[in-house]
Amino acid sequence: MPTMTATTTTTPLSHITKGDSLLIDGLYDAAIENYTTAICLTDTTTTTSRAKKSSTNDSSNDDTTTTTTTTDEDNKVLLLLRFRSFTHRSEAYLSKLKYSHAYNDARAALALMDDDNSTTPPPSSSSLLLLPNKLRHGELAL
Repeated sequence: MPTMTATTTTTPLSHITKGDSLLIDGLYDAAIENYTTAICLTDTTTTTSRAKKSSTNDSSNDDTTTTTTTTDEDNKVLLLLRFRSFTHRSEAYLSKLKYSHAYNDARAALALMDDDNSTTPPPSSSSLLLLPNKLRHGELAL
């Protein structure tokens, strides 16, 4: 009988999903570990350094040298996964009554969104007159 081996890929989304399951089950420490792993996997500074290292790889055979390029779409996905990791880990910390850790993660998640929105400024008040159904930056629908 042939044995089947399962190959598991470590992706940020798989760690977030596992963390969500653990959070629902009340296993907060394990959930925090999974969210932390997802945060580390979505860190753009380590991703960039890994890409630089692979692109400067000196080998005798040029066919084995690989370069990694990230697109704006990839960066947006990483940003979203990083945001989810921080917010979900913040929730796990709240469940463990670790308020300062929860606060720090919530602030980190908000900082990610502030950095993302800094490239696209909010519309001015005069342009909102033309679009009555649109909300201004930071405004909540009630």
